[in-house]
Amino acid sequence: MRICGLQRCLERQLATEATEAFDFTLTPALSAFWLRSTGPPMTVTLAQFQMKGNQYQDKKSTGPQQGNKNNKAGKGGGKGKKARGPVSHADKLERKLGWGGFDDLLPPEKVTVVIKGMFTPDEAAAGGSTFVTELEADVLAECVRLGPVDKVRVYANHPDGVVSVKFKKEEPAAACLNLMNGRFFGGQRLVAHMWDGLTNYNVKVPKKESAEEEAARLEVFAKELEQQQAAKDAGAAVSAAGSPAAADGS
Repeated sequence: MRICGLQRCLERQLATEATEAFDFTLTPALSAFWLRSTGPPMTVTLAQFQMKGNQYQDKKSTGPQQGNKNNKAGKGGGKGKKARGPVSHADKLERKLGWGGFDDLLPPEKVTVVIKGMFTPDEAAAGGSTFVTELEADVLAECVRLGPVDKVRVYANHPDGVVSVKFKKEEPAAACLNLMNGRFFGGQRLVAHMWDGLTNYNVKVPKKESAEEEAARLEVFAKELEQQQAAKDAGAAVSAAGSPAAADGS
């Protein structure tokens, strides 16, 4: 009966407000009391509330993750950057199909015309530093009659003499394709098609070394050959010195 009464007393005390309804005078009586015949006795002590650190932090406004970000920003002296994960295929489609305030921008492959045969490599080399700018201006003056042009680019190092024209709308791009394809320019027949969105026409030509650079490179190469031959001769001499025939002769 005594055990059941104390259990009911504990249930009532734990169900009420801890600081307002709990009778702290029961603490000595409940401490070291045996609830079961086996096991350690029950221990009841007053709770102690202590603040961690010297400054109070509200859990609702400042969590562990936010605190870590603030620490990182403080160490680096700038704002913490959010790590970006890999972009999924669905996100890419959403960017293309969704409206983000730039629905007037079309994919480059729908408005970019590639024209081949506009020049030869010899013409590009003979034209000097002004060849690209002059040809871009001529093509722009011709294509702007069809509609607004975004950009004209001349690939001077491409062997097919490629020039690309990017329009702002599909209609002038289609008109440029019909106008340029099969047309003769500078005695050459042009071939025009829409950009496939993948091909890169920017061909990088390695820099041609001067006579002095070539002589320095050959000199370094000759020294390397001499060092290799000297090391080979030294190894052969050591092997010959340690052979049985050399020992008998001594």
